Amino acid sequence: MRILLCFAILLSVAGRPLRATVVETLTMSDIEDAIRLGKFGSPSPYRIYNSGSTPAGRPRGLVMAVVYTPFIRVALAVKEAYDNGRDFAPNDVTADLTRPVLYVAYRWYCCVDHAHGEGKTTWEPHREPFDYRIATGSDRYAGTLQLSLPPTPLSVTRDLSLLSRFGDRPYDDLVLMATYPIAESARMRDFAIYRTESYDGHVGTVTIPGQVTPEDLAGWR
Repeated sequence: MRILLCFAILLSVAGRPLRATVVETLTMSDIEDAIRLGKFGSPSPYRIYNSGSTPAGRPRGLVMAVVYTPFIRVALAVKEAYDNGRDFAPNDVTADLTRPVLYVAYRWYCCVDHAHGEGKTTWEPHREPFDYRIATGSDRYAGTLQLSLPPTPLSVTRDLSLLSRFGDRPYDDLVLMATYPIAESARMRDFAIYRTESYDGHVGTVTIPGQVTPEDLAGWR
């Protein structure tokens, strides 16, 4: 038995291919823009939506993951500094902020399996079993989903302390963070996190898919 939640195939939009717009190397102008955004704006990581069950014309579905590009990492680091009474100048931009990678932090939101709670009052995705997996193009199970999934990440970790530099986490139920090279972003259309569980005598795989549209990617820096 396989349980697929809000499954959706990303359709092309007016025949346009998904194209990378996230630059691998930030220019000084990019850094200055990010500093201004962090100082005067309200930056936030970019969202990947699970919109498979969203009727046409309605707001998009649940956010299943968030993305930290180099640009937004700089902006968030600036905001965190100013929120805590510290200045932030271009020479405070460190190599880890501008590293040409995407950090994608995945949620395991309520209430998609039985092992982590039956409702909002009992839901706790960080307790055992902590056996979530991020689907990739080479994943045997993910191959059955017919999604255009990203390649194997450079790394996957349950340690989300790296995100503390960027202020409060946008969601309490983030469970895994994957690091992908920006060079692969042109081919990233679909994302998925899943786990296999046994319940009431049945074994099934619960999957939370997400998708990035050309319009989404066009707004990323």
